[in-house]
Amino acid sequence: MVDSPSLLLRPSLGQSPAVGALYNAHADRILDQSVFIDPPSVEVVTTKPNPSARYELAQMGSTEQKFSKLGVGDELAVSFLCDLVTVGGSGKWLQQAESSVQEREASVLCISTINRQYIDWNSTNNNQDELRSLIDITAMQDEDATHVVCGIHWGARTVITTIARTGDKNDERLQSILDSIGNVYITGAVKDLDKELGAFAITLDFKIHADLFPAGPIPTTYSGVCQYLSKVPQAIKKFAGGKGRCLAYELVPIAEFAQRLQLDFKLSSTQLCIPVEPDCLREVISLFAAFTVSKQRLHDCLENLTRHLFCIPAEHLDRVKKQVKSAGEGECAIKAKLAQKVKEARQDGDSSRSTELRDALTELRDSPDSPERIAEIVGLYDEKMQFADEIVAAGARYGSVKEAIMASLTTQERSQDLYILHYSKAALVHPDWEATRLKLKDLLSVTKTTTQSVVMVIDYDMHTNGATLEAPRIQHERQGQVTRVDMVSDAQELAGTFLLRYRPDKWIKPDPSVRIPFAERLLVTIPCPWPACPQNAPRDWICPVCEERVYFWPVDKYLHCQCGEYHPANAQFQCQLASHGPQYFTPSNSTVLTGLLQACHAAPQYNILILSEIGVGKSTFINSLINYLQFDSLDDAMKDEGELRSVEYLSYGGQSATQQPVKYQFNLNGKIIQLIDTPGIGDVRGLDKDYENFQNILKTLESVDKLSTILFLMKPNSARPSSAFDFCHTELLSHLHKDSSRNIVFGFTNSRSANYSPGETRAPLERLLKKGNTDIPLPLDSNKLFFFDSESFLFLAAYKLLGQERSGKSDCVASWEKSAQEAHRLIATTFKIPAQQVNMTLRLNRTRQLITSMTVPTGTTPEATPTKEEQAELEHEDKEIREALATFGAYLNNSAMVAYNDATIRYLDYMISQAAHQAQVEKKAQLEAQKAVNQAEVTRIRQAIESKTESLPTEDNIDAIVAGLKKLLHFGPTVDTVMGPGSVFLTERKPMEIEIRRVSGEKKRNQLSL
Repeated sequence: MVDSPSLLLRPSLGQSPAVGALYNAHADRILDQSVFIDPPSVEVVTTKPNPSARYELAQMGSTEQKFSKLGVGDELAVSFLCDLVTVGGSGKWLQQAESSVQEREASVLCISTINRQYIDWNSTNNNQDELRSLIDITAMQDEDATHVVCGIHWGARTVITTIARTGDKNDERLQSILDSIGNVYITGAVKDLDKELGAFAITLDFKIHADLFPAGPIPTTYSGVCQYLSKVPQAIKKFAGGKGRCLAYELVPIAEFAQRLQLDFKLSSTQLCIPVEPDCLREVISLFAAFTVSKQRLHDCLENLTRHLFCIPAEHLDRVKKQVKSAGEGECAIKAKLAQKVKEARQDGDSSRSTELRDALTELRDSPDSPERIAEIVGLYDEKMQFADEIVAAGARYGSVKEAIMASLTTQERSQDLYILHYSKAALVHPDWEATRLKLKDLLSVTKTTTQSVVMVIDYDMHTNGATLEAPRIQHERQGQVTRVDMVSDAQELAGTFLLRYRPDKWIKPDPSVRIPFAERLLVTIPCPWPACPQNAPRDWICPVCEERVYFWPVDKYLHCQCGEYHPANAQFQCQLASHGPQYFTPSNSTVLTGLLQACHAAPQYNILILSEIGVGKSTFINSLINYLQFDSLDDAMKDEGELRSVEYLSYGGQSATQQPVKYQFNLNGKIIQLIDTPGIGDVRGLDKDYENFQNILKTLESVDKLSTILFLMKPNSARPSSAFDFCHTELLSHLHKDSSRNIVFGFTNSRSANYSPGETRAPLERLLKKGNTDIPLPLDSNKLFFFDSESFLFLAAYKLLGQERSGKSDCVASWEKSAQEAHRLIATTFKIPAQQVNMTLRLNRTRQLITSMTVPTGTTPEATPTKEEQAELEHEDKEIREALATFGAYLNNSAMVAYNDATIRYLDYMISQAAHQAQVEKKAQLEAQKAVNQAEVTRIRQAIESKTESLPTEDNIDAIVAGLKKLLHFGPTVDTVMGPGSVFLTERKPMEIEIRRVSGEKKRNQLSL
C-alpha cells in the first residue's frame, strides 16, 4: 500500500475487524458493514509475514505512558477517555488505573508480530477490476462510515503488571525482575533469579492482560508468570491459523478509498471527519489525568481515614465516602458531555464546534465536579492522623474524657504522673501547637525510661460531646490533683528562670500528714551546682512542674514544692546559662548540695494589717482577695473544680463578724503574705467591746515584728453618721505610730457602685485627716487608694453553691477584672513600702495605757500611817511618776498619729441620744458612765501632754523610764498590772496557711477561699 498522508494506524484495543470493514472516526468505532460484498481473494488482499518478538518496559504506570506504549494517539486517547471506545484483550490494561498515589504500577509488554494483511493497491489491473467488482456501494454510503479498514497487523500482546509502593527503594530490582520476565518471552527459557532478587520477587503480585491466553489458570506469582509466558508462542500458533489477533489496523478515509478505485460514489457531509485541534485534545487528556490523580487521592484518603477511626470524626468519614461516590458520578457525567462535544467537533468543520468544546472544558474546570474541587476534602486530617500515629507508637494512650478520668484514678493509686494532651484538629494551627508537640515528645521520651509517667490524649473532635477546643494544652496531674493546666504556657512564662525538678524515675510520694510551716521553709537560693558553671551567684530555683519556688526543710533534709518531696540526690537542675545547654543535670555530690541547701534562708514575710469599722465587709474582702490573686478572670474561677469554704461566723446585729484577730498566710512567688484580720470597730455592744478588741489586736501584733501595709477598709458611700465615722477611724488612727503613715493605704469595698472611686467617703476622710489633732500627711492619691468589689466574688460563691449562673454576669466579669488588677497592685505596693517596726506601735499604746491608768503612790499606801522613811519614799515616787507622765505625754504627742480620740465624746453623745429616744434607760446609763471614764482619760492625756519636759524623749528613753518605774518600791507592782502579762497573746490562733497558685487564661487551679 502506498503511503498516504491521510492514512491512520489505529492500535487494536481488543477489536478484531476484517480488511474492508467500515469505520466511524467520529466515535472511533468499527461498524458492522464491510465494503466487500464477498470475501476478496488473496490476490486482492495480500498477506506479508513479519514475525518478531520483543518486550518493552513501562515503569510509570500513568495512563499517558500506557497510551504511548500501545501506540494510542491523542485522537484515540480522547475517544477512550470519553468512553467512546470499548476495550478488550490487552487493551484492558488501559482500564487498570492506579488506585493510589502511594502505589506505582510497573509493567512489561510482550509483543509478537506475525504478519500484515492489506489491500494491495499496486496489484495488476485484473486484480483492480476484481476489487471494484466486490465493492458494496450501498454499504459505503452509510452516513456513519468515515473510513475503511485497509490493512491489519496480526500477532498478540501480553501485558504483565505488578504494583510497587512509591516509597519502595527497590526500583532497580523491580526493573530486573521485569527484564527477566521479558527475556523469558523472548527466549522461552526460565532462569532462576539470584537469592536476593528471588526473595523480592516472591513479595510481588502480578496481573495479566492478554490478547491470547494459554490453557490453564491465570498466574499471579513470578514463577507462574514465567511459565505462562513460555506457553504463549504455542498458543498463538494454535489460534486463527497461527496469525493471532489484531494488533493494529490501517484506516483510509472513505472518500480516498472511492477515489483510488475510481468509484461512482457521492460523499455525504457526515462522512467527513475533521481532526480536533491538538491543543484541545491535550487539554481533554490533561483533564482526565487530573481526574485520575484526584480519585487516587480520594481513595488513599478514605483508606487512611478507615485506619484512623480512633481520631477521625465519623461525619468526616461519611463526607469522604460521599465524595468518592460523587467523584465517580461526576466523572461519568463529564465523559458523557465531552463525548458529545468531541463527536460534534469531528463531524462538523465549523470552528464554532471546537469553540464549544473549549468552552465546555473551561466550564468543567470551574465546576464543583472538577478534579481540583472533588479533591478539596483530601488532606484535611492528614497532619492529625500522622501525629496520632506518632504519639500512639511512642506510647501515648488515645482516649475519651471518661478514659482520662479512669487513668487519673489509676495513676493516683500507683503514685504516677499523668500528662493529658487536650487537642483537636483546630488546635493544630494554633500558634502554640509546635511548642506543645515538642513538649509532648519530650514527655513521651520519659515514659520509655520509667513507669512513673503516663501520657494520655483527649481528642476534642471525638469524645467531648460537642465541646470545642481551639488552643492545645498539656495538663499535669499528680495524686489525682491538677498541678498544671497548660505546661507549655507555663514553660513560656518560666523562660529565663532557673529550674529545679525531681528525677521522674526517683519520685517519692509526699506524706500528706506533714504540714511544714512557712517560717521553717528555706527557699532554695544557691549558685548553680554544676562544677563548671562560670558564675557562682545565688539563683532562685523554680519547679517547672508546679511553677513554685522550691524550698528545703532542715527537719527532714528534703526538697519540697507543690509537687511533693524528694531527696537532694534525686534533684535535677537546669541552669539558664547558654554554656549548659537545655538539658537537666544531677549534681554528682549530694552531700555538698545538702550543705548549700542548709545555708539557705526562709522566705521573706510581708504582714498586712486590715482595720475597719464594722459592716464594711472585711472578711468577705479577704475571701475575695485570695481568689482575685489566684484567678485573673471570673470565667477562670468558675471553670475551676474547687469548692468554696468559709471559716468566719456571720455578723449579727451590728456585731463584728471577726470576733478575734486571725492571721492568714499564703505563699506567693516565694514570698509569705500574712493577712491580719481584725474585729471591726464601732461594735453596737459599746466602747468596752471596742477597747477589748483593740487590746486583742495589740496583743496579736506582739507576735509580729514588722508591718508592711496597714490597710484601712471602708465603703465608698458610708451610711453611718459622721460622728460614728469620725470615732471609728480616729480610734483606729490613734493606735498607730506616726512612722506607720507611709504604710497606710485605703481600700474601698463595693466600689463598683461609686465607679471605683471613694465616692461620698472622700470628703469626711479628708476632713478627718486634716483635723487639728490628726494632721496626718496622707495624700489620697492613686498610690494610697485601692478599689475592690465583692459582687463578682458573691456571684462566684452563688454559682459554686447552686451550680448555675445568676443574672448580671457581664457586670461581674468586669468587676472581677478590675478587682484582680487592684489586688495585684496592692500586693506590689506592699512589696515596695519599707516595713514599719511593730514595737514602735506597741510602745506607743503601752505609753497611752500608762498615762490613762497610772495613779500616784498615795492611792496605794498601806492602811498604817507611813513612817518618815516611807513618806520620803512616797514623795520620791510621786516625783518620779509625775516626771514620767510628762515624758510620756511629750512622747505620745510627738509619736502618735492621733494622741487621743476627740471624736469619742461626740460619738457617745450620739449613742446616748439614740438610747434616750428608744427609752433604753439601762443602756443610756452605761453610755453616760463610759463618757465620764473617757473624759477622765482624755483629761489625763491632755495634762500629760501639757506638762513641761526638757527634751523630746526617744524610744529608748521610754523603755528606760518604764523599767525604772517597775523598780519603784510602792508603785512598781502597779506598773506591771497596768501593762498586763508578757508579750504573747495567749488566745492567739495559729496562722491559717494557704497554698495559692496563680491561674490566668485557659489555666485552672484548685479554688481557694477562706
